Amino acid sequence: MKKILVIISLFLIQISYAQLTAAQYTIKNIKANTKYSDYGTSYFGPNRIIFASSKLDGKKLKSKFKKADDDLPRYDLFKGFLNYKGEINYVKKLLNNFVTKYNESNVSFTPDLRHVYFTQNNIKKGKYIEDDSQWVNLKIYRASVKTNGEWGDIVSLPFNNDKYSCAHPSVSEDGRVLFFSSDMPGSYGASDIYWVTINKNGTYGEPQNLGAHVNSAARENFPYVEGNILYFSSDRPTSSGGLDVYMVALDDQDAEPVNLGAPINSEYDDFCFVIDRQHKKGFFSSNRPDGKGEDDIYSFVQETEMQECKQVINGEIRDKETNKIIPGAVVTMYSHNNIILSTYPTKSDGKFSFDLACRGNYRVEANQV
Repeated sequence: MKKILVIISLFLIQISYAQLTAAQYTIKNIKANTKYSDYGTSYFGPNRIIFASSKLDGKKLKSKFKKADDDLPRYDLFKGFLNYKGEINYVKKLLNNFVTKYNESNVSFTPDLRHVYFTQNNIKKGKYIEDDSQWVNLKIYRASVKTNGEWGDIVSLPFNNDKYSCAHPSVSEDGRVLFFSSDMPGSYGASDIYWVTINKNGTYGEPQNLGAHVNSAARENFPYVEGNILYFSSDRPTSSGGLDVYMVALDDQDAEPVNLGAPINSEYDDFCFVIDRQHKKGFFSSNRPDGKGEDDIYSFVQETEMQECKQVINGEIRDKETNKIIPGAVVTMYSHNNIILSTYPTKSDGKFSFDLACRGNYRVEANQV
């Protein structure tokens, strides 16, 4: 793929909502919850769900990312099928060769479902590794998903480190960006949201902090990306208590994170928000006292539209010298801080289209396949 010199013609269609506004939701405690801790749902295709549970006995390890004063139980990964009522049925433990006696949780699949990223305690040769403060840090791993569903070819991501945690991976819709939580040096608070490019050759760029418009002096964890919207949890002063779920538009450098409000958020920890925006349904986790266990999974239905100011940017790719249409180019839209927002392959007419926030600076790049 090579870069090409182009003339880009843009046509803007403005839509009139002034700022991102949270929708209204109805929630339900799902039947699959146990008296133990169940949390962290991830979609695996249209009707399969993977989540973490402590319902099997195991060693307790300290965790930086959730309840720093407590020893948390071991978590294993479980899989189940999603029905139309938002229940997870036919739950079974995810059996893979990588499973350890410590913790696995928070998974995210690539769009083609051929690879998966997941969080695991820092272990070497079957034993956990403590840092200088006797914390067991977390690391992100990638595995290939075989045709029989088994995970193999497991590798630790290159920016993991024994001295800090990297956790809670979330892959963008086009599979080119990985968002995650970390308390690596340079963070604004106890943990921040970072992003890193995923290159086609299997390598990664340098992790980038999302910046002060998202991160704070508090904890920011559990990112989830749906389109141009980043959902995450934070215990910043504007939370209802504990961790609250927030959302922010990635393509608007002036955007302030919006608290999703009740009933998603409560006076307790509310986290691991995931949504299927096409069907307006999803899940989140909470340790609110009306649940069945320490942490419970709640399903939700989005009852109203989420209001946001959007503009449709249409354009076409032409050769700068000949002014001829260039078919088969790949157009990439970048945010103000160079996050890949979306890619669009042009057809024979050389045209492309992006939906973006009304406010924001963008960079367009075209490459010829």
